[in-house]
Amino acid sequence: MPRSGFPPRTKKVTLYFTEEEYADLQKLFARSTGLYLPTYLRKVCLAEPVEIKVRNASFDEFLATMIPLQRSLRTLRRLHEFSPENESELVELHRAIQHALDKIVLPCTPS
Repeated sequence: MPRSGFPPRTKKVTLYFTEEEYADLQKLFARSTGLYLPTYLRKVCLAEPVEIKVRNASFDEFLATMIPLQRSLRTLRRLHEFSPENESELVELHRAIQHALDKIVLPCTPS
């Protein structure tokens, strides 16, 4: 499909990679915001800027901690009867949530 306003691409380059090189290339491409590998390669070869995804590792860790706690809360909410066993589970879950929040809040509070 011709791109309006751009000259047509008529030259072709074929590259061969080892399995290791291709795996490295795939890792680099996966970190980019590009949708297609050929577009990514063209930008790299022509020294054009490539947008890279940046992950917030502390937020990922927070989600990894909170999602299981959320599932536990949903399970407890489905139980309409509160017995002493359920109450102890709820107290234990509350402690786990408090501990997770303390890990987040304490480093942010001024000394």
